[in-house]
Amino acid sequence: MAIGDLLWACPLCQAPRSIHQQSDGEFCASCGARWRRGPAGTIVAEPPAGVAEGAAPAAWLDRLPVLEPCFPVEAAAELRRGLVPDPVRLRGEVVGWVERPADPVAGTLRLEADALHFRAAHGGTESWVLDDVTGFQISARTLQVKVRGREVMALAFPGGSARYWEQVLSAALRGHWGACGRGAIREFQPRVVGG
Repeated sequence: MAIGDLLWACPLCQAPRSIHQQSDGEFCASCGARWRRGPAGTIVAEPPAGVAEGAAPAAWLDRLPVLEPCFPVEAAAELRRGLVPDPVRLRGEVVGWVERPADPVAGTLRLEADALHFRAAHGGTESWVLDDVTGFQISARTLQVKVRGREVMALAFPGGSARYWEQVLSAALRGHWGACGRGAIREFQPRVVGG
């Protein structure tokens, strides 16, 4: 996992979605700090004018800002949905089936205060109201989202962070539930559960 996937904001300057990959490592586009992997699983920050600092990933995550989304939030995304059955063959005979994810569809994901919208680059737009989001979680570099009555969707964010989208969707759902009088959310995975 790239450092910018894990650290959805720069722990040094607090700028969201600012850590980007370059050929020689990762850097913060806001403050100019360079980020790299260190010994024993640590992450090392090298500010432009300062001393390098290494810490465990959890320590850097603790320094991230509290996320207060400003709607709409939008980013390039790839949507995969459902599983496609593929036959398993032995000497030309089908002996079983294996499921593989469907091919990704490139587009733009937009989060508003009450709904998610995915506009395909070559096609239409789909929308899902936040009331129908029943669960979501990070899996590798994707955000898996379960919407009531539909299969699980996997959203990847080329050049962005799935963890950022996990945080912003969590904040949006908390705000939406509060505005609708549904109370506090106790957990988001594997299912969204209220108090």
